[in-house]
Amino acid sequence: MRCWFCVVSNIRFCRVPQLYDSVGKKRKLMCVETHFIEYKDFHREKEPNKKAILAKLFKEISAFANASGGEIIIGKEDNTGVEHKQPDCIYEWLENDRITSSINQLSDNLIVFSAHRDGNLISIKVQESEDVISAKADTTGINEGDCFVRENHE
Repeated sequence: MRCWFCVVSNIRFCRVPQLYDSVGKKRKLMCVETHFIEYKDFHREKEPNKKAILAKLFKEISAFANASGGEIIIGKEDNTGVEHKQPDCIYEWLENDRITSSINQLSDNLIVFSAHRDGNLISIKVQESEDVISAKADTTGINEGDCFVRENHE
């Protein structure tokens, strides 16, 4: 079995426009991706391609499972920290639990994770896996046997 190890992303300190708090005082927000937190945003997808989105999520979810676990927050730009409403189909996949079954159909071992929605954001919490997680079938951007690991985030 072929196994690819890759850096999924690096720590990023993001510039966020100044915002006003409830009393009109300016405040700055900072978003930080770490070894345990990854931001994903699909709001620019005019016609979301389910296979492409699931492939991106599989890479991130399996990378967390192959490392120490972590959280993916869908709906927040990693460069700016700005929150965006996602395409309706992404929320539908979550509500019908299609994300869990679709991701695990791509995996050679069970990936334990939970997803929930809070406003426009979707939080996916991934547990560390006892077994190495790799792809069991070819799909958009993933070959059978590929595995992903988060590293270089501290």
